[in-house]
Amino acid sequence: LMKTHMVTTGYNFEGYKITKYINIIQSEIVLGTGFISEISATVTDTLGISSTTMSNKLSTAKHEAQYDLVRKSIKSGANATIGIDFDITTLRNNILVVSATGTAVVVEPEL
Repeated sequence: LMKTHMVTTGYNFEGYKITKYINIIQSEIVLGTGFISEISATVTDTLGISSTTMSNKLSTAKHEAQYDLVRKSIKSGANATIGIDFDITTLRNNILVVSATGTAVVVEPEL
């Protein structure tokens, strides 16, 4: 089901109609940056270049949040998730929270 579950940041799928809105779903991933990542980020900030280490951590966290979101959507009886949005929040001690939200829906091909 994970491979066939449709996802979009938009609010519809070309050639499909939404037949049921199930619920708003959400997922949060908490990510500690770690000592090495912080040093790497400080150096890259000083040099004015992008931090591959931090970018990879954020990408991994967003992927995990989306995976959990889809899992919850499937569990609710949906075959698609629309309106997916990510928010990133920084907490104290360099802890990041990646939140993903979306709407679990049932879609069917248009005839």
